[in-house]
Amino acid sequence: DADSAAWIDATVRAIAAEPPFPGLTLDLHGGMTRAPKPMDASQTALFHAVRDAGDLLGQTIAWKPSGGVCEGNNLHAAGLPNVDTLGVVGGEIHSDQEFAWPASFVERAQLSALILCKIASGEIDALKLKQLRLETM
Repeated sequence: DADSAAWIDATVRAIAAEPPFPGLTLDLHGGMTRAPKPMDASQTALFHAVRDAGDLLGQTIAWKPSGGVCEGNNLHAAGLPNVDTLGVVGGEIHSDQEFAWPASFVERAQLSALILCKIASGEIDALKLKQLRLETM
């Protein structure tokens, strides 16, 4: 959350300002530029819709926190619920060992197409999802 991010930022800056070891110099570059993306009501509703679409295709869809940060965090901060990890099946996400199973490319394309069709038909109500998100901002 925002309070945790502020605490981390202040703590890192304090350590850099007074390094804990003699002769150590610390320079900070960058910073926290993307807000966290909590699993709020809008995210939960969207993930359930994605899981239901997967069920129709015989695909088991599950989710878990990845610990990563991507464009989805920016979209969420702007009030847009999103699934930013709808990519291929693989493992070791956010590491130099990350991999993808090519056999999953077609099934993920099918899932993406079905989700888009459900949004276009109104079966997945994108405006309702956005309203849920705005209520938590």
